[in-house]
Amino acid sequence: MDKLSATKIIPNILTHAKQISAENWQPLNPGVEISYIYKDEMTGAAAAFIRYAPGTRVRPHQHLGYEHIIVLEGEQSDDNHSYVQGSLAIQPPTTQHEIKSVSGCVVLAIWTGPLKFS
Repeated sequence: MDKLSATKIIPNILTHAKQISAENWQPLNPGVEISYIYKDEMTGAAAAFIRYAPGTRVRPHQHLGYEHIIVLEGEQSDDNHSYVQGSLAIQPPTTQHEIKSVSGCVVLAIWTGPLKFS
């Protein structure tokens, strides 16, 4: 997925992830899949839907830019907080955490810079 070259509109963000075809989901970690809306390899900026199966996690990582997470379905947590459906979590640059979802969830993630995995 490349950076955006034109305006992208997603009419109903709450149901969009349910309509993403199977071939557009990529493995991120065991039981966690990602579907990019855009990804700029030069800057690390990206937006994506992330789908967690129950009991899965994303390994520890650091954010080199801001991270915005909107929980569309289910619940996820990190080292410090739990985020339920409808939550918006904004992590500042240099934040380090590991994310997990006990019950499974779908989130919209927007990054202004790259991630650095431990």
